[in-house]
Amino acid sequence: TTYAFTDLHAVEETKHAILDFSAGKDVGLGLFGAHSSSTLNVGLRIVQFTNRADARMTAQMSVAHKYDFSSGANAKILDASLHKKSSFTGIGPMLDWNGAVPIVGDLDNGLEFDWGANAALLVGRQKASVDTQNKKSGYAGVTSAGYALIPTSITHATNHTVRRRTAIVPNIGAFAAISYRLEGRGKVSFGYRTDFFIHAMDGGIASRRDEDIGFQGPFATISMGLGG
Repeated sequence: TTYAFTDLHAVEETKHAILDFSAGKDVGLGLFGAHSSSTLNVGLRIVQFTNRADARMTAQMSVAHKYDFSSGANAKILDASLHKKSSFTGIGPMLDWNGAVPIVGDLDNGLEFDWGANAALLVGRQKASVDTQNKKSGYAGVTSAGYALIPTSITHATNHTVRRRTAIVPNIGAFAAISYRLEGRGKVSFGYRTDFFIHAMDGGIASRRDEDIGFQGPFATISMGLGG
């Protein structure tokens, strides 16, 4: 006997930037054979993550079937909107361990298996700004033309929340790849990489809620040597 529905439009935009400065040394542990390589790198990682979300919703609740108010049925309509911005900017020490094992040929010319693992501890500023509006209108009866009368009741609520805090974000990642080297002049790699930042963002609306940020998927790289 009623016609009720919700119309929702939402847009979300995220941006991520990661910048590394590192220096390393081939530690030559020999864990994977005499012809393998193993490099330990230490450095600094800088990250900046931003998120913006905008949403608008109209909900028709308890509306008379086919908008026929002739029966005197009441109608309730809810309009709501959300605007949210959140970010994390951090910096901290980074450690990564990379290795390569030849499959065919050697590390200068041939096919090899590359792998790596990284860890960082980032300290930075976590921010969130949330604006919400909720408006509920009530209608009863109809005009002579069959349209709903002016609202008989309206409630309107707005809320603005700003949260800022210093956060410590652990970061771990790893990759594995198959690479082909051409006599030191270049390298082509195909592999899979993961990188996770634990409790990096405040994803809450009414209150703070920690959310992880993660990147994972296949990758391809091409390196060219410049030496003589």
